Amino acid sequence: MRVFIVDAHPEPQSFNSAMTREATHALRAAGHDVDISDLYAMGFNPVSDRRNFVTVHNPEYYRQQSEEAYAAAHEGFAPDIQAEMDKLFRCDVLILQFPLWWFGLPAILKGWIDRASPRAANQSRDALLHRLHRDRALPRACAGAHQR
Repeated sequence: MRVFIVDAHPEPQSFNSAMTREATHALRAAGHDVDISDLYAMGFNPVSDRRNFVTVHNPEYYRQQSEEAYAAAHEGFAPDIQAEMDKLFRCDVLILQFPLWWFGLPAILKGWIDRASPRAANQSRDALLHRLHRDRALPRACAGAHQR
């Protein structure tokens, strides 16, 4: 199987990061292919805007869905977004590894979801939904405490 792990914790020494390392080691030892996107190490930008695209549908007025549809039809996603979409499409299993902050996802992971699975790029969005709805996605959240 091809497993894609998206790690969304800023501290490489954190429990979340340790879980990513251990999962990667165990999965590879079992013969699986593992892709990892460590969002903080990559400097991933969670802000969705015109930088998502190398094409422009309407230069006068920005509408996210229109630009996504145009980019999907014209191979117009920015290289960093296309790379994440490709990893998402290729995987058989998706693991989202993140801390639980203020009852939700870290903003960087929410931004990754928004940018890496655009509505108009059906292949990518369908890949994400398929994994989420077919038990092929594993959201692993950790709630931290101070170490004593």
